[in-house]
Amino acid sequence: MTPVDGEQVVVEYRSSPVYRGDEVVGSVVTFLDISERRAELARVARLSTMGQMASGQEHAESKLLHQVVA
Repeated sequence: MTPVDGEQVVVEYRSSPVYRGDEVVGSVVTFLDISERRAELARVARLSTMGQMASGQEHAESKLLHQVVA
């Protein structure tokens, strides 16, 4: 979505029908800017990947050290 200022943002939207009696006469659409939430999820994913890489490196070094000691 691109607001008036021209900077694109990532949005989540929900649409709800508006009824008059049993007839749908319109809808209400709400938009929520989720750019910050998306950026936070990307940051958490990067940290998780770095943790997995560090764990793998620690395991490799531990295995080598064990072979040297044995």
